[in-house]
Amino acid sequence: MATNNLALPAKLFHAINGFDTHFPLAAAEERDFCYRWLNNGYTMSYVPEAVVHHNHLTLLSFWRQQFNYGRGTFLFHRTKRSAGDSTPEPKSFYWHLIRYPFSKAALFKAFILATLMVISQVAVIDGYFWEGVNKTEFDNGTKNLGIE
Repeated sequence: MATNNLALPAKLFHAINGFDTHFPLAAAEERDFCYRWLNNGYTMSYVPEAVVHHNHLTLLSFWRQQFNYGRGTFLFHRTKRSAGDSTPEPKSFYWHLIRYPFSKAALFKAFILATLMVISQVAVIDGYFWEGVNKTEFDNGTKNLGIE
């Protein structure tokens, strides 16, 4: 689970030691934070009124962002904290992800959003497997994460 966008009291953020800065890529530290958050008994809620716009992304920078999320996901799954849990979401999750925009937006906008959902998932999968094949090593502390 990734936060993507997160709002919480700073006191609680610091109570579980915030983001682990040993992770070299985006997404790994978010997944790790969510894992620790939930394992400390806190809950997460989706708040549809809290909208964040990322207007600065081009299609290429969006692809790179999602690709790096996949790489980070692979790194998180290699940590001892994740306990090797790299089970993908059920197929129904991805089907709902693609269908969801059509329940909320006009047809053309829904088509664009659904297409971006597909692109994001392909980029994440690409980044995940790229990291697995290349097994990138970093100098900034991955040993502290239990990555072997």
